[in-house]
Amino acid sequence: MKKVIIFWIWSSFLALNGWSQEIKSESQKLLFDAEKSYDKGNYNEAIELTKLIEKRLGNTNAVIQYIRVKAFFKIKQYDLAQAALMKFYDYPSSELMTKEINTITESIISLRKKILLKS
Repeated sequence: MKKVIIFWIWSSFLALNGWSQEIKSESQKLLFDAEKSYDKGNYNEAIELTKLIEKRLGNTNAVIQYIRVKAFFKIKQYDLAQAALMKFYDYPSSELMTKEINTITESIISLRKKILLKS
């Protein structure tokens, strides 16, 4: 269900921005590949694929940042996850994606508090 919602948001985003069909198709394939890489635990590959999507499109969106936040968090790159979080909130997203990102945000805040308490 989550993947269907993400696909719908992604398709809507591409349609509204008027990119060529070739770029849309290629970007959708790369998005699915990025999600598949994330699901398989290949977080760095997922991040690289999101960079490639951005390069092809010339900008970013909530779906790209959603994948990045989750991947950076999994590889414990909390500063990069937080930077992606800030970008994520700049774009419209589904309630499902926002809920998941909010949970990660709370985890990052909690981790930062623990680090501060130790120092």
